[in-house]
Amino acid sequence: MLYQREITVNGYSIPIGENLYCALLALRRPRQPRMLWVDAICIDQSNLAEKNHQVDLMKKIYKQADSVIAWLGRRAKASSKVINLIKEINKEKDLYQCRMLVLRELRDKSYKVTRAYTSLLRRSYWYRTWIVQEIFSARQILVQCGPDIVSWNALRDFQAFLKDECYGTKLLRGMDGSHLWERERALSREDLEWLLSEVTRFDIISWLRESRWRTVEDRQRRTLEALLLMNWDATASDPRDKVFAIFKLASDRRDYTINIDYTLSVNEVYTTGRRVSILRSRSLNTMLARRPQNPAHGLPSWCQDWSIPPSNSSNALEDAYPFKVSPFSKPYHAAGIGSKANVQFSSCGQFMTASGWRLDTIRDTSTTAEPPSFESEKPKSGFNFFERLNLFCFPPRRTSSTPREPTEIEIWYAVYRRALRRGFRIMNRGRARHAMGPRFANYCRKKHSEFFAVLHRATTVYADSWQVVKESDMHQEWRKNCDIPDWHSGLQRETMTSGLRRSLKSLGGVNLNEMYKCFFVTSSGFIGLGPIDMEDRDVICILRGCDLPVVLRWDRYCFRLLGACYVVGFMQGQFLEHQEKYGIREESFWIG
Repeated sequence: MLYQREITVNGYSIPIGENLYCALLALRRPRQPRMLWVDAICIDQSNLAEKNHQVDLMKKIYKQADSVIAWLGRRAKASSKVINLIKEINKEKDLYQCRMLVLRELRDKSYKVTRAYTSLLRRSYWYRTWIVQEIFSARQILVQCGPDIVSWNALRDFQAFLKDECYGTKLLRGMDGSHLWERERALSREDLEWLLSEVTRFDIISWLRESRWRTVEDRQRRTLEALLLMNWDATASDPRDKVFAIFKLASDRRDYTINIDYTLSVNEVYTTGRRVSILRSRSLNTMLARRPQNPAHGLPSWCQDWSIPPSNSSNALEDAYPFKVSPFSKPYHAAGIGSKANVQFSSCGQFMTASGWRLDTIRDTSTTAEPPSFESEKPKSGFNFFERLNLFCFPPRRTSSTPREPTEIEIWYAVYRRALRRGFRIMNRGRARHAMGPRFANYCRKKHSEFFAVLHRATTVYADSWQVVKESDMHQEWRKNCDIPDWHSGLQRETMTSGLRRSLKSLGGVNLNEMYKCFFVTSSGFIGLGPIDMEDRDVICILRGCDLPVVLRWDRYCFRLLGACYVVGFMQGQFLEHQEKYGIREESFWIG
């Protein structure tokens, strides 16, 4: 913390930060004393014994306080107007009048109410780890920004009001073009959806507070694992506080042997929780959420570094479920339904032995492949007589267009096309060489359909099951435009035909997590998507108790976990029925 101010407490000078100094100026009463408890002042941060004791009592302190003040910082240019609007909406009972109040602010040209509201709920206060315990435990919360104060309930209800207006309720329709704000061209549904997507952090904190009084199912969902994922985007000056600050709120805290002890290292705090989670649940799904690790913490690859902030294009849930693009999409069971992990940990707690199956090794990846050459569409030597005659009579039209960079999907397609012949040869090794042409054509049709499965998983946000997709018009259009290379000529196109490009328009752009946009082809011709740092000779495994295949890399004396991957044809435990066909045997993997 950067100390820029000093205050006097009982005759002693104490350094404090600028934000706390502004808060004390706003909170003090000019003519009478006011009792406040501030952790930065009341806890000696340099005394580990006192810090361990006081932090253990913080939930009780906030629970017994008359009120808890959420200090957002100084008043901004338009923050007062937004807070006044929230107060007015809270007092108004008529729905039409509430909409008119918002419309009034939307018409105000002096400021933009949507931007002011998102700015209020994206202040640094909301992203601090310790505020979760404050808001969860407090009996009454007052949100204060400069001199302006609004109750927590009013702020929560205003956020719920905007959600109901956007998405609708059981009794009211959402914004569909006939809404008052849309008719007046003041606010579109797309703009309101963007606003709500920008303040999801407040929704998470609000849900945690409300989960105290809701159903048993809501309380059971408040596990330590879920809390860590929800608060992965939060910040803490001490990395250990990412666990210590929320541990007391977990519904399953009695299952963990975690003590608030600042003499422990970050490695000890994080790995202890991860080992208990894996052994208690007998599931390896909890280790699949990946982000880069801080080398200073020395964490094993199977343990997340909760201190790492998110990338610019992802959030914690995307990091945890990179290939579950929709809450309604069919869950994966790569190791089979009900599979339980078979793991053991070393005495030092840094290594894990997990049982599973080695599926294949990586051969080609889109991150290291040469981009496709668009010159491959030009006529080449080796054409038969009739093709040469056709080109002579009807030469291709020349264009003056400048060369362009290939798109992400075009690079994937080139990698997939280059591996067709090699995969077919491996598949037909030892078989008779007659009728190779028809067999190769059938193989290409199958791989063409599998490549569409990859595209569908990476582009379509609201995904259905693969059985539904195979019967869709998009898939039928894709199959109709299948470009099958000739087995005997040795020539094949690396770039998509115009028909395939038209088919892609209905899929849209790539919506996948940035960290999992690497397209790969294995030595046996299997295709899929995985972490962007995948390399040749990395190993794809299916571990017991893990719903997704994983990518492992051998590192001198142990494997390192790179992350989960999506392999077409192996996401629902299909290999268990054909282990002899694929030659897969169970083995143990030493992961560090």
